[in-house]
Amino acid sequence: MVYRAIDLSNAYFVNYTLVPLVVIVYQGINFHHYIVDSIIWKLRKRDVQSALKIG
Repeated sequence: MVYRAIDLSNAYFVNYTLVPLVVIVYQGINFHHYIVDSIIWKLRKRDVQSALKIG
């Protein structure tokens, strides 16, 4: 679907708008993953669970 959108758009749009937007979205998802993953791993510790009263 993404490649089809690139094929249908003109060269100016692809080179100057779409590619940076795809990179920004990809990096945003990647950054979000690392933040959420660090929170999940911290919640496995017993002292964090007891401080948050979840375990």
